[in-house]
Amino acid sequence: MVITRPHRSAIRLGSIKPTNAVPNLVPRRQLSGPSKQPSISGGILETFRRWHTAFRRRLCPSTQKDNSTESPQDQESFHPRVHQLSDLARVAKPLELPSDVHIKFLDTHHAVETAIAPILAPLAAEEGGVSQILVSMDTERNIMRTIGVSVIQLAFHSIPRKIFVIPVHKFEMLPVSLMEMLTSSRVIKIGNQVNNDLSTLQRQFKELQQTKTFATVDLQAFCLQHGVIRPGDSAALQALLVKALGRYMDKKPHDYHNWEGRTIPKLMLNGAALDAYAIRLIYEKAAAQPLVPLVEFNTQPGTAVSLLGRIGWFNEIVARGVITSPQPNKYDSIEVNTPDRNRLLVDITELVHPDQGAQFYPLPGVHDRHSARRMKPISYTLGQLRSRTGDAPLKVVWPISSLEMSKDTGTLAAAGEIS
Repeated sequence: MVITRPHRSAIRLGSIKPTNAVPNLVPRRQLSGPSKQPSISGGILETFRRWHTAFRRRLCPSTQKDNSTESPQDQESFHPRVHQLSDLARVAKPLELPSDVHIKFLDTHHAVETAIAPILAPLAAEEGGVSQILVSMDTERNIMRTIGVSVIQLAFHSIPRKIFVIPVHKFEMLPVSLMEMLTSSRVIKIGNQVNNDLSTLQRQFKELQQTKTFATVDLQAFCLQHGVIRPGDSAALQALLVKALGRYMDKKPHDYHNWEGRTIPKLMLNGAALDAYAIRLIYEKAAAQPLVPLVEFNTQPGTAVSLLGRIGWFNEIVARGVITSPQPNKYDSIEVNTPDRNRLLVDITELVHPDQGAQFYPLPGVHDRHSARRMKPISYTLGQLRSRTGDAPLKVVWPISSLEMSKDTGTLAAAGEIS
């Protein structure tokens, strides 16, 4: 539903006879009072109140204490972050910056040059130099900022006890050393959706627009290649941290709102530094694990695979099987050999979660009420498909993005000591 901001004059008018020009401003439920016909001004105020309440809850979930007027379903939808953090607290430990990790706030060109230039110096050294430098990178921006970012956080792997927080919104031009770091092919920028961050910076600073490609490592793709996460898992930094280290960041969104103030509070500085620190830890954890092969359309038939489905935050194994040999063009009226080549037929050998839906097997004439606009169908479950086949072997068409080579690596990494 699209809610528009009511005009101030409309709020001051008082009771007005309703007309057909604005029927959706009248609330659905009957208002109490002597008049059975609701006023448009009451409808406007009610609509504005609900819009404002929803906005505040999305921005500051924990500030709302009186939820008695909303249904349980509304409360659930307005508090996703709160529920996620409470769930994480039961399965993971909070991640904190060690006491010997120091945050350096670099808010001038001179401060940036003094801190970063010595770190990049070994790249130019003829003797005792290095071939490349790794840096974990993240950005923050105010919710109202339309172009660019407010803050950059950098955690150089060569100096693990320092994290730099740079308020780039104060700069009309990037400092020389920061520019060199961002554009050098020998400085590998590691981050969650780091390419998006760099593209945003390009729109903010003209001097970056000449750079066509950046040397980057996308953290989600890297974790997938090394088996830290499964295909289809959430790309959120919080989710990667839980999967890699069994830790989570206990950060509440309403505490991190203004990154462009005269000063940045210590709580926000710690939160910004913690993001870069978490990226470094996740990368190092993934780099220590071997590469794992991914299932592709041309993967050998007969290969043992695990079928994945979303359970809670992550994709978990819902069934096991082997790739059918040979692969047909169509099975059970479902296309297998599609132009996108993004699905395979699998012989099921074990059902782990029979109640998991099979997306290519929609129930006829039934649609999800929460997805009515998209008309997304509700699917048969794997257990229902098993019942339909009787004694015959169960075969299902499954998206390749939700298949992995059969190896159960578990849900959470053991939460050990982190340095």
